[in-house]
Amino acid sequence: ATSIRSPQAQPGVQRVAMTARVVICGIACVLAAPPQVLAAGATESADWGPVMRSMAAAESSAFATDVRFTPWGDNAVRVQVARPGHTVVDGVLSPLLPRPQAASMSCADGPITHGNLRVECSSDGATRRAYRVSDGALLLVESTDFVATAEQGQVEPPLKVEFGCGASEVYGLGQQRQTCYPEGGRQTPSQGKAFAPGEVLTYTLAAGEGGAANTLPWLYGATVGVGADWGLWVNLPSTGNLTLDATVSDERSAAFFFDAAVQLDYVVTTHSAASRAVDQSFEMVERFTEWVGRSPGLPEWALGYWHSKNRYASQQELLDAAHGFANRSIPVDVIVIDWMHWKVQGDWHFDPEYWPDPTAMVLELKDLGMEVMVTVWPFSFNGSQSFDTLNSSGWLVQSISDAPAPVYENDALHGGLVDVTQSAAREYVWSMVNDGYYRHGIRVFWLDGSEPEYYDMPAWGKLAGKDAKFKAGRFSEIGQLFTWYWVQTFHDGLRAAGESSSVMLPRAGYAGTWRFGAALWSGDIHCTFDVLAGQVQTALSAQTSGFGLWTSDIGGYSAVAGGNCDATNSSYRELVVRWFQFGVTAPIFRQHGQRETEIWKFGAEAEAAITMVIKWRASNKAYVAAEMKKLSASGRPINRPIWWDFPRDPQAWESNSTFMFGDTFLASPILEAGVRRKTVYLPCPNATSNCSWRHVWTGELYSGNQTHTVDAPLATFPLFERQFT
Repeated sequence: ATSIRSPQAQPGVQRVAMTARVVICGIACVLAAPPQVLAAGATESADWGPVMRSMAAAESSAFATDVRFTPWGDNAVRVQVARPGHTVVDGVLSPLLPRPQAASMSCADGPITHGNLRVECSSDGATRRAYRVSDGALLLVESTDFVATAEQGQVEPPLKVEFGCGASEVYGLGQQRQTCYPEGGRQTPSQGKAFAPGEVLTYTLAAGEGGAANTLPWLYGATVGVGADWGLWVNLPSTGNLTLDATVSDERSAAFFFDAAVQLDYVVTTHSAASRAVDQSFEMVERFTEWVGRSPGLPEWALGYWHSKNRYASQQELLDAAHGFANRSIPVDVIVIDWMHWKVQGDWHFDPEYWPDPTAMVLELKDLGMEVMVTVWPFSFNGSQSFDTLNSSGWLVQSISDAPAPVYENDALHGGLVDVTQSAAREYVWSMVNDGYYRHGIRVFWLDGSEPEYYDMPAWGKLAGKDAKFKAGRFSEIGQLFTWYWVQTFHDGLRAAGESSSVMLPRAGYAGTWRFGAALWSGDIHCTFDVLAGQVQTALSAQTSGFGLWTSDIGGYSAVAGGNCDATNSSYRELVVRWFQFGVTAPIFRQHGQRETEIWKFGAEAEAAITMVIKWRASNKAYVAAEMKKLSASGRPINRPIWWDFPRDPQAWESNSTFMFGDTFLASPILEAGVRRKTVYLPCPNATSNCSWRHVWTGELYSGNQTHTVDAPLATFPLFERQFT
């Protein structure tokens, strides 16, 4: 555990903080409010990490007076810690699903044993410890040390949770964008890992603008060559930030800072006593998705290729593209209508000048085997068909001063964000969506801008952000739940309309958004090989954090400054082919970009290569459907690091760009320009077993427990089918 040292007191400064220290498998956690500079009349802007690790010894302190332990599913316990002088509050907004009534215990009740997990308190109530029963391993030690507080007018004071880890590998944290790292490099994040030695990383605990990240306070730890040890969900929907520090050898530290929180609330779990190493990682995500809900997966009609671009500007333009695919016998399952198909944002209807007969259009596309997905944004602007009703009904987000919260400063349209925490507002929005889209036969919705956009873009002017106030609470208190509420608008509306499934693609997510049929994509990314390489880690991070339906913009959304993502550029043609080869193994197989995206515009060689993988995906829908059922039943991620399936093999932990595509296929896409051969390690269930893998494109058999150099001409990539159980 990291050491706790006392800083030098600063003259004229009174520190106010609340601290709770948690140790998980050698991980030390600190829960704290940031110190405030009271005498000087300003807030300290320095990094809180060193301060939280070193509270002044002279400060007064008190232990929490109410701590609650509740069994929370197999081998899991929920821990709630109230602030000093307060009691644990029930009914706080949270993505946790209701559970059958289970008796809670306090420290005075003695140890609680639940499955393979035991939690106990020290005799003085100062600390709580969690052990794995089967081997007696200490998993968690948590203690609270609260010092005097000064609220300074805040509704709820902030919390800071800080922890460090020794030898354990730590993974999770939701969707994180990563850059490309060398094969086998342990100095950088890989295999969906949260962090690795030698780095200090900072993330925002809210969906980043443009879908940059969707950080979840979900972590799971593992031991190389052994498997997963524990899982931890910090159940606080506040906005905030997270700093990961791995600059000290054999130590890890992570500091969560939550802008506002009523109390500390987390759930910890471990694997069952009888579980095999190969099952332990799957048990972690199974427990997590049991707590917050599981994705229903995709229906059969959505398992193939999704085609999109920014943007098809008219009904005729969209139909021309659709017939272009049909005339070439290239199967498309979903075709997309992007933004600005309306007159004013907030119409949630087609502009009839450019989209004169949506019903006929949808029927024509269905005859071609294509469903239509349309984008819906959560904003309404003055002059739109919805603005007056939303504004007069109090269904737009307000500022703390109870004035309407503008989308941007001096916005002549006076745009507003829908307050989706109000059920009446959600019902009204669906009534508009029903009339504008669903009645025409559209049942797939692209929920773009759902971070929500504009709330984290300082360059665009004075924004609502932390000044925003929903009916259910301030943005700083519940900001991470925005998308969680927004997707319910469409889930509930579709179900009320009699649909058996709901399919949505928001650009943000939170724990449990997936249970409403919401997927996630990695946002507006650049079209470069470096970004493509980073998407592998982004996919693994997201999917092993519960986002089972994941996708990226195949080909990248836009060019970097001075870049060229034109369909006629030969270098870009190579990139888009390699991206398709990666994307065909994703849960959602989808292209999108601010560019030409019709595949016949990339030239004959690229068109042939892309057509091959589109048709391969279409011919393997039954396999993808079977993997979707596993995702729905247990949260089993379709893409995951290969060490999940081969935990006893140390080399499997080093294969950064190789991952599983369901239980049968192992993929190792080409992530660099000009590469036509790749070194790939193929594992076996154990070091002494003989096993083989079949190359999907050539049919050649390769031996397991070996590293092979595999040919990868532009038309193919290393994709292997296991020939063993």
